[in-house]
This record gives sequence, C-alpha cells and structure tokens, in this order.
Amino acid sequence: MFLHRAKVRWTASAPKLAVLITTLALSATSFGATIYRWVDRNGTVVYSSEPRPGASTILVPPPHPATGPTQPGPANIVQPMPAKQADVRYTEALIVEPKDESTIHSNAGEVPVEVSVQPGLNASAGDRIAVLLDGRMLPQRYTATSFTLSGVERGAHTLQAVVVSPDGATRISTAIATFYVWHASRLFHPR
Repeated sequence: MFLHRAKVRWTASAPKLAVLITTLALSATSFGATIYRWVDRNGTVVYSSEPRPGASTILVPPPHPATGPTQPGPANIVQPMPAKQADVRYTEALIVEPKDESTIHSNAGEVPVEVSVQPGLNASAGDRIAVLLDGRMLPQRYTATSFTLSGVERGAHTLQAVVVSPDGATRISTAIATFYVWHASRLFHPR
C-alpha cells in the first residue's frame, strides 16, 4: 500500500535508520514487496519499493509465526484445569463474633465478624459467605470466615451469615444474632 511509489529520504542517526528498515521490512513482508536501497548524489540513503539502477536489494526473511520460548520452562508448560471440587455438605454454621446480645464499642462502626463453618469453607470451589445485616443482603461476598463490617450505625442490629455456591444458591445459614453498636458521645457522662 504505502510502499508503492514511496521514496524515503532520511539522513538520520543509526537508531532512526534501524526503525525505518524494520518498518519497511515488516511492511514488505505483509504485502509481499521488495525493498531497494541506494545513495543519491547528495549522499542521502534512499529506500524505495521501486527498483533503480545501482540499487541494492534488501533481503527480507519470511515472517515466522510466534512460537514462544523454545527452552523448557514455566512459560511453555500447559497447566491442567483444576478438577471441579466436590460439593461439600456443610453440617454446621455459627456466628462466633459478635456474640448474640453483645455490645461492640466502635465510633467508626467497625464490627469484627467471625463465622464457623463445618467442614471448612470451600472457597476454592467458589463457595462464599454472604451477610444479611438487619435482614438486608450486603453486596460483598467473603472468601474468608473472618472479616470486618464497616460503617455500621449505632444501635441494635441483627446479623446472619449464609454460605452461597457460585450460582448464588444457599448452602447453609447461621442463626440470626443480635448485637449492639455503641458510639461514644459527649452526652454520655460516666458516673
């Protein structure tokens, strides 16, 4: 395309010349063209797709498909897909923290949560812990059984943890626990 009847005159440094030759060579291999090189009467090296008396032909090797590394190594080892984990039958799920009817002292509203699941949570198979706070499902899904809820307002709250499968089906649920968040206040005077 652009090589047809294109003449390039460039008196440049070696790096620029290398870029030009590489670009022309890659373009020539894409279009099946031949590249010619000569020096004009001013001493300027000229590259063109048109032959000229006294021009030398630049040999462009045929393109090779990308094959990747040839030496054995981690890059060319095909990793097998992990086998689908067997469905775990959960037998027990409990909220360990916060304990039922406990008070959490946190001005920031941070509530540490710990859930016990038996057998252990099968996160490698995609099982996650979902949380219902005051009966509303939170958007976050947890891969660990210990995590912290943030921004919980002061007052009474209910908490329930649900183990869900990758497709969102409920695998097992905990009992609902009630807890209270206490924020320090200037209105509260210690006795």
